[in-house]
Amino acid sequence: MNTFENVKGKLSQWWESISPKIDDAYQATKEKAGDFGRIGKLKYEIFQTRRVLLKCYQELGEKVVRRIEEQQSYDMLELEQMDDMLSQIRELKNKISALENEIIHLQAEEKIK
Repeated sequence: MNTFENVKGKLSQWWESISPKIDDAYQATKEKAGDFGRIGKLKYEIFQTRRVLLKCYQELGEKVVRRIEEQQSYDMLELEQMDDMLSQIRELKNKISALENEIIHLQAEEKIK
């Protein structure tokens, strides 16, 4: 029985010494997974915003071509909603840039890709 008690005691000591390390590893893994999740969400948001931006460019191009064909003029100053469309394009580009910077910051902070 002494041998069993010795083994049991040593296993107990070993477990107590390794348990905090396991907890630390778990917490680090959990944090990294959270960072990967945030980066994934940001990349998806960038993807969606780029799709909207491409649609804006397409709509602007269609209106410009229609205007040129109808008016036989390259004067776009009177094109309806031109300022609104350009403003929306600017906002979308700024949003993409901000999201990309946030990803870069997260990657630099955590040294992940």
